[in-house]
Amino acid sequence: MPDVSNVYIDPVLTNLAVGYRNGNLVADQLFPTIPVTRRTGVYWQFGKESFGMPRTLRAPKTRAAKVDFAATQLTYAVENHALAMEIADEERDNADSIMQLETRKVRLITDLLLLGREKRVADLATDAAVITQNTTPSIKWNTIATAIPVEDVRNAKIALRTATGLDANFMVIPRTIVDQLMLVKTVIDRIKYTVGLGQITMDVLKALFGMDNILIPSAKYNTAQEGDTVALTDVWPDTVVLGYVNNVADIEAMSLGYMFRQQAPQVTRWREEDIKTDSGMIEVIEKAAIVCPEAGYLLTDCLA
Repeated sequence: MPDVSNVYIDPVLTNLAVGYRNGNLVADQLFPTIPVTRRTGVYWQFGKESFGMPRTLRAPKTRAAKVDFAATQLTYAVENHALAMEIADEERDNADSIMQLETRKVRLITDLLLLGREKRVADLATDAAVITQNTTPSIKWNTIATAIPVEDVRNAKIALRTATGLDANFMVIPRTIVDQLMLVKTVIDRIKYTVGLGQITMDVLKALFGMDNILIPSAKYNTAQEGDTVALTDVWPDTVVLGYVNNVADIEAMSLGYMFRQQAPQVTRWREEDIKTDSGMIEVIEKAAIVCPEAGYLLTDCLA
């Protein structure tokens, strides 16, 4: 058995892991966190009773009309996601700063954990088999002479509002699609008198699409096998996601998805004396889930 001793939770490195943010990632903004205390549990998917128009007029000596809600009980099951690091005594002795060495390694494995979370959320949020309100633009957005992205987004917003009564309050546009928008003639015609060509800022995007909250993920991941030449691909496909997110993170409120989390990132450290190494592990216990697919709309395969 390995000679393991002094296993403990490191509060300093834990705070570093919890507070660290990668600007290319949007998962936490798209799927608000719901703290849970058990590994498995239930949540409710509510119907559309709040859009009803029941009889409210009550005549004397009559009972008020009764209303109730219908709900479907669904289950979640959180998962453990963890990565470990090692600092050999020789490596520590040669480091200019011990804390800097630990910080770099914690940031590396935190980055990789967050990237894995981003990929899981991206796969869920762009799954047209689950989010069945979806369409593909009739003119691909990289057909720069004739594409009509503003109209495509407007129609998607109307369709979402018609189906749910909700106005979309967020939009995910991957960086590869934003780069194409800067070339589209109909987009340039709309902004050429207000900003310079090729200067599609966040404010310009919000004005173009009539959306206050736009997320632009740009993360990539390596699809090659270990040892092969690195092959980077986008975490988010060429799909635009529109929908409604409840930022209050109320489990009874309509929202596209939530992140059920039993344990925030936590750094555990221990000493392995037989190999003269200090080891550490970051672990998070969570599960992303689409809880209300009706609150989302996809524009799939936007690029040819």
